[in-house]
Amino acid sequence: MRPKSLFNKMKSPLLAFATLACLWFSILIILFSLVLLHLPSVSCTSIGGPRFCVPQYKIQFLEVPDGDQDLLLGAKDLLTLLSYVAVDLNSKIRPAVPTDYDDVNLVNTFNPSNTFKINHLGYCKEQPGVKKIPSYCSDNGNGLELISMLVRDVGVQFGITSSKNPRIMGDSFVYAFKLGLRTLVESRRGNPKSGSAFSKYIPSESSSPPLEGDPESFSRWSGVAGFLLLMQKFCWSMSLINLVEFSMCILVIVSTIIMAPAALTGRKSSNWHMVDEFGCLVLKIIPMLTVIVSFLGVFSSSLFHATLIKSSATYGLSHRYYELQIGSGFYLSIVRLILECVLLWQILKFNKHIKKVEHTSGLSPAVVENWHKDLETDSVLSSGITV
Repeated sequence: MRPKSLFNKMKSPLLAFATLACLWFSILIILFSLVLLHLPSVSCTSIGGPRFCVPQYKIQFLEVPDGDQDLLLGAKDLLTLLSYVAVDLNSKIRPAVPTDYDDVNLVNTFNPSNTFKINHLGYCKEQPGVKKIPSYCSDNGNGLELISMLVRDVGVQFGITSSKNPRIMGDSFVYAFKLGLRTLVESRRGNPKSGSAFSKYIPSESSSPPLEGDPESFSRWSGVAGFLLLMQKFCWSMSLINLVEFSMCILVIVSTIIMAPAALTGRKSSNWHMVDEFGCLVLKIIPMLTVIVSFLGVFSSSLFHATLIKSSATYGLSHRYYELQIGSGFYLSIVRLILECVLLWQILKFNKHIKKVEHTSGLSPAVVENWHKDLETDSVLSSGITV
């Protein structure tokens, strides 16, 4: 009867230990799943093409039948003219042939057949009309911001057309674009220390009387430049939120592994007391912060996509200029948010079971050793009675 009583005595601690172990393994599985779901955030940067690209959104420019309503027609003609210049500059390396001036060899950023796949750290471009380079990818430090990405793509294509380094050309175009925006904004503020070229010709808000001419046009462009700079910071913040979320997941993994010996065995080492306390604190606070940060990331991405979709509508015109599709990377961020909520629930249960085990007898090694000795004593006594 004694083994049965010992089993009844061990039943409750064994059940608590099994529950605690299952919760710990489920937390670890969810954490590693979250890490894997973060990998698509660094996709769309392969130089060899879109081998691994899970974009946040995809954009494709549409063809406008009426040339009078095509606002991008001037930009297309300018890029075509500059492409001819790039081909002529490349003729110093090798003589240009008539086929070099074909449309497929020119800068085609706004071509309706192109599709851009944009992610936090890069973008991929599919151009089926160009058989020589049907697709390519490039890193992009401006995150999801669309205008800077288009400027970078123009620079990359000029680098390809002129046989220069496409990456350096793309960086140079983006740098010049940002410098122009900052110069435009600082000129409107009338900062004499800015030293911008516009400040010599544009009156500041404090200057009196103003120069002849209507400054409203410049003020409007200055407002657009300020909005673009603000959008760049907003997109950079979204990429930073994604990085912070990933770092928090790694921190929770480390704290979960650190807490495993003390939580599963009930034995707390005096040498690792501070480490155990740190792991316990992290496991209580960081998951909540991770859910908050992830929610902010999903909310800001939704707001950004809604703004782009609304901007695609032409105000007072009969055509749209681009079509935007939400990519699978955005839906993966929603899946991550759901998993992080499940993770928070599991961690709360895990901490609750730890407290419950600490207030009961538990399965400490000393107790298990005493039960083992009791079983040996019972076996000896039973064998003696049999003899």
